[in-house]
Amino acid sequence: MQRKGSILLISSWVLSLLVIFALSLGFRAQIALKLSGYQRDSLRGYFLIIAGINRAIYELKKDTNAYDALSESWSGNERVFSKISPQENEKEFCTVSYIDEEGKEIFGAMDEQSRININNSDSRVVEEVFNFKGLSSDAKEFSKLFSEWISSSVETQEEKKIFKNSPLSAKEELLIVLEYFYKDKLKAYEVYESIEDLITVYGGGKLNINTVSQDVLLIFSKAYAETEEETAAAASLAETIIKIRGEEGFFKEMAGITFDADFDLDELSLWTKISAFLDVKSDYFRIKAQAIVKDTPKQVNAVFNRDTKEIVYWHQF
Repeated sequence: MQRKGSILLISSWVLSLLVIFALSLGFRAQIALKLSGYQRDSLRGYFLIIAGINRAIYELKKDTNAYDALSESWSGNERVFSKISPQENEKEFCTVSYIDEEGKEIFGAMDEQSRININNSDSRVVEEVFNFKGLSSDAKEFSKLFSEWISSSVETQEEKKIFKNSPLSAKEELLIVLEYFYKDKLKAYEVYESIEDLITVYGGGKLNINTVSQDVLLIFSKAYAETEEETAAAASLAETIIKIRGEEGFFKEMAGITFDADFDLDELSLWTKISAFLDVKSDYFRIKAQAIVKDTPKQVNAVFNRDTKEIVYWHQF
């Protein structure tokens, strides 16, 4: 009886171990399947994003006229950019879009030269960006610091050894400057987030009059105003340019733009000053692509240089 009891006990233990082992194998197999599924979906999402970015680049390359405007196929094109799917899968697709200054989703690429290039801008423009966002108390001092930060001259002062001494290669680098200035990471991020949509580090420094927003035009105009009358005229100047652009659709060349009949003397004086910093053609475009695979989003933020035909910035998250 004792022997039978021992055999029964051992058998129970062996059976329990086998059950535990089987459950363990099943659990590990389940995890492996989930990981495999996640990797598969991630890879599919990545290739959908590549398809979306390539489609945006294709639309940009086929635009060979002498101007760039928001009415062209690479911008505001919901039919092309709202659901990009090589296999025409309604549940798995890529969207190329961005949110404009009015909070509206625009399908297509974004003209990076519709924003202020802080690398190439006069310190007055950087200062005015801060003023526009209600940071007037910091504007002048930060503008001075930023000019020193990107200056190519060698800094001999100990506290300035961390300065870049060259233009920013990505606008996220501005966070480092802001952290140095405020000595507070949270404050630096808040300020960066508030001005991010107004600035860029790409292009030769000229704004595209066909794509620039009224806010950016206002900032630029105020920066170059030299009298109180011109400062007061900056808002109406920006508003009038956007209004005429809306009526005409776009401007084909800077040489053909005349606002003599539409501007008063102060607006015309200010227009003469800022027109040298405006153009109708762009080289750099931001492509924000998001892939949806089984309700799991995957995003890439890229900047494409159409002139050199290369991607100069890539951030995947």
